[in-house]
Amino acid sequence: MVGRTHISDGQPIRQTQPPQSQVAGKRLAQQPFDAVIRKEIEKLKGVKFSAHALQRLDARKIQLSAGDTARIVEAIDRAASKGAKDSLVLVGGAAMVVSVKNRTVVTVLDRDELRGNVFTNIDSAIVMDGDYTKM
Repeated sequence: MVGRTHISDGQPIRQTQPPQSQVAGKRLAQQPFDAVIRKEIEKLKGVKFSAHALQRLDARKIQLSAGDTARIVEAIDRAASKGAKDSLVLVGGAAMVVSVKNRTVVTVLDRDELRGNVFTNIDSAIVMDGDYTKM
């Protein structure tokens, strides 16, 4: 004999799921700590750095300040407003090739390396140095 199950009205049936914090914690635990931190910092900055760009920053001992990062974000915003796709951004002591669409710094050079180099596959250049308070 098959028994019937009676569900009273007003009692919604729902699937139980673990709280979101537990699910997010499991995802974060699977990634290396430095990768998680880097992703969170990049979200706040509005710009990402490719693995190649991070290696170049480290190898060339280029330090970017919070102000430099803000100017990079501003340069990307300006380039995007003009329809640029790939830009050369000059900020601080560095020159960066940036994918505007992906908001990603692709590679980094210091200012001394600029001399004699030819940059290809870019459609714009943004110079973010100088005192803009007088403009």
